[in-house]
Amino acid sequence: RHRRIVHTVYAVTATAAATLVAGLLSQPVSQALWFFASGILTLTDGILALWLWLERRSRVDKGLPSIFSLGLASAARRRVQSMTTAVLLAVGIFVVVAVGANRTGSLVDLSDPGSGTGGFSLVGKTAVPVTGFPPGVDAVGFGVLDGDDASCLNLNRVTHPALLGVDPTDLLGRFSFDTVPDRREARRKAPWSLLDDDLGASAIPAIADQTVLTWGLGLAVGDELLYVDEFGADLRLRIVASIENSILQGNLIVGKAAMKRHFPSVSGTRFFLVDADAPDGTDDGVSRRAGELQRLMGTYGAEFVRADERLMEFYSVENTYLVIFMMLGGFGILLGMVGLGVAAARNIAENRGEHGLLLAVGFDLKSVRLIVMAEHLVPLVGGAAIGIAAALISVLPALLRNRSIPLGFLTATIGGILAVGIVSVLLSTVRADSQHLLGALREE
Repeated sequence: RHRRIVHTVYAVTATAAATLVAGLLSQPVSQALWFFASGILTLTDGILALWLWLERRSRVDKGLPSIFSLGLASAARRRVQSMTTAVLLAVGIFVVVAVGANRTGSLVDLSDPGSGTGGFSLVGKTAVPVTGFPPGVDAVGFGVLDGDDASCLNLNRVTHPALLGVDPTDLLGRFSFDTVPDRREARRKAPWSLLDDDLGASAIPAIADQTVLTWGLGLAVGDELLYVDEFGADLRLRIVASIENSILQGNLIVGKAAMKRHFPSVSGTRFFLVDADAPDGTDDGVSRRAGELQRLMGTYGAEFVRADERLMEFYSVENTYLVIFMMLGGFGILLGMVGLGVAAARNIAENRGEHGLLLAVGFDLKSVRLIVMAEHLVPLVGGAAIGIAAALISVLPALLRNRSIPLGFLTATIGGILAVGIVSVLLSTVRADSQHLLGALREE
């Protein structure tokens, strides 16, 4: 009866996982939570599949058994012990990889309009409004209404973030949107044009960074914030869309016309995104261009920095937390692998008579050790494979968005975990000697 239950659960979870992945691949890949759910279902499928496989391998029915098949049969006869090892390792690796894959790497393509830099190479601000810009430099200027910093660099919840007013046509094709309502296909797939929507006399549309919405404001697309304009009237800012992590983090983006209508004293521009490619195309050249712009606009109190450096500054807080969780998880799994070696040593001690019998019927000590190693390495390798496969499903959004994933760090972590587990089993196995095992057989 329990086999029918296991088969039923396996079929249901496998179907659910396949349906979720197929459905999400046909939609925008911003549904990270659902991909994580698909990974959990895949993890469950793998664990059930390993249980069924071990159940079928519990007996060797045909021909002369190999050393591996004897070890596999021994692991299958102790399915609860084997599955405990596999499940703990699979879940641990799944969590470590899923967390580590969301750690943002340092590789940002300044020329990619869909990245967090929007394809801009420099970001700058001035102390006083600017009405023009040095000739020959392609820049997008924003009017600024000062407010609270809602970026991840401010850990406090804010209610009135700074407003940036911009002409929506200047940002068409820039940045990647995380959540966009299906409002006439978001103005025919130009979400920035939503800033031109007419929401009435007391409301204007706004777009925010998803990080600002989630952590800085605790809001979602469709919610509103209440401001007071320069005429003393209540002004509702309705969030009509959100963009992915970007250099615009910490602000709300509104239309330039709406800002002039409600805040006429905001004149000129004080925030800039600059397309200032270096003549030699190098990183040092971009940094030199930032210095040149600062000198040219020094009378305005200008400050320019590389766009990728500003973006990594925002990512640093998130990455710090992720690294802490990943290190704690990896350390926990390493301790578990040491425990696996202790469990292997105990198993060898409890089954000395069985291993002594193998020696008595003609097996040499090396073969007995290989059987014991196979018994303990099967759940180790199986659990690692299940955890990695499930984790890859859960991080598909990051892979499909070409996000820079720290593959070297994750590979080293998983490799270290497997190495510690294998070494622990080896050390426990080599302690078994023929005199010790045959002595246990005589005692029985």
